[in-house]
Amino acid sequence: MIQDFPAGTFHVINLSRKQVRIDLEKKPWVIAPAKTVQIHNPPVRHGMQSGMKAYVQENGEWRRIASGLWPHPGRERVIQLLFEDPHTKRLQIIAFDDVAPRD
Repeated sequence: MIQDFPAGTFHVINLSRKQVRIDLEKKPWVIAPAKTVQIHNPPVRHGMQSGMKAYVQENGEWRRIASGLWPHPGRERVIQLLFEDPHTKRLQIIAFDDVAPRD
């Protein structure tokens, strides 16, 4: 349903076998393997962007795998996929921007 994935939301899907953590402006979201989380109205800084750091849990420790800026989705929706690259075996993040359907 559209209400399950509203505009202004990140839908983060962890397709890996490891627990991951996404920090947006230092607020953490922990995502278990093969699970999803929705981040509604993400925290932002100047310019409507969130400072993002992504971590993977290995041997009880958090190891950073990515960092950058995620622009606020605004009136759109964004799917963020975390997956293991089959060649390098490293976790990757890829984003898919989506336009919310009309009412």
